Amino acid sequence: MRALLALFSGVCLLGCSRTEQLKDYLPAANFTAHYFQLVVPPRVAELTRRFEAAAAQNREALMEIVKKAAPGEPLPYDPIFGISREEYAELLALGKRSALQEVVAAPVVVTKNPEGGLKYDLGAVWEGFGQFVFYPEKNAIDTPYGRIENPKFVQDEGSGSPLGKHSGFTFQMERGSMDGPIDSITALTLRVSFFRASDGSFRCLYVRLHEFKDGKQVQAKEVIAKYEIHNAQ
Repeated sequence: MRALLALFSGVCLLGCSRTEQLKDYLPAANFTAHYFQLVVPPRVAELTRRFEAAAAQNREALMEIVKKAAPGEPLPYDPIFGISREEYAELLALGKRSALQEVVAAPVVVTKNPEGGLKYDLGAVWEGFGQFVFYPEKNAIDTPYGRIENPKFVQDEGSGSPLGKHSGFTFQMERGSMDGPIDSITALTLRVSFFRASDGSFRCLYVRLHEFKDGKQVQAKEVIAKYEIHNAQ
């Protein structure tokens, strides 16, 4: 639910002046990507399970809390969360102790797109976002869910995140609305980011997708793909 997205917004992987070009963050030839998953302490799973169970019983009230919450901040505590105030503080703190664990390394194939731009084929590593096309002259990307333009640039953000301090560009797509009766909510949010570590050690593609249909979450996926600087030249 949107409540969980808002809950962890304060520990998001990615963070605004615009001083660089997006094309500098993307390789123009084939490269190897190292895919990672976010690992959280076991206690997070326990507290989150109780939070979700309570949210299912108090969906309307929870959505009202989400609507009134400050953007980019964790939700203020409420007893309907199903955990105590102390446990909620613990949950937020534990979320900041997440770490990255490498899952697999796989090739990314880069080819010229017939309609212009460069096509990036991630293969079958991550279902739902297997390909995208980057248009350097338009500063836009085509995704399986449509075109996204006008990325936001962030500078030296995320010093406390699992990925460390980084700079880069983020594309954001939002369809539908999270407002209205719970059972009627149909919406999709897609975030695609390209960035590099401030210390120059790696570059990274980060994708996060959430989709709801008739009040039920049907997709919740995340891809974190690192590639080294020398692979991106």
